[in-house]
Amino acid sequence: MRYVIESSQKFTKTGSLGAWLFVCAPILVAIGLVWLSKEQRSYSPDPAVPALVIGVASIGFLLGAVLIVVGRTQTHTVSTVEVHGSKGSGGQI
Repeated sequence: MRYVIESSQKFTKTGSLGAWLFVCAPILVAIGLVWLSKEQRSYSPDPAVPALVIGVASIGFLLGAVLIVVGRTQTHTVSTVEVHGSKGSGGQI
């Protein structure tokens, strides 16, 4: 007799939110960096808002990584299968 284990994994709503944050946050960081670069080249630079966008998006990226790990469910199904063949050969299912 052998055991067969089948496993599956799905994201919950929390995990899906984490995946979106993990993917979209770097895009927002890039937008913030371009915006910050343009602000620095302007006559009267105001880097506060682009820096805030970069900071919030960076935290969102890290939070997304945590939510991906936490926000998932795993299911496992264990079943037995009879093995045919001789004892020493390892048999076949």
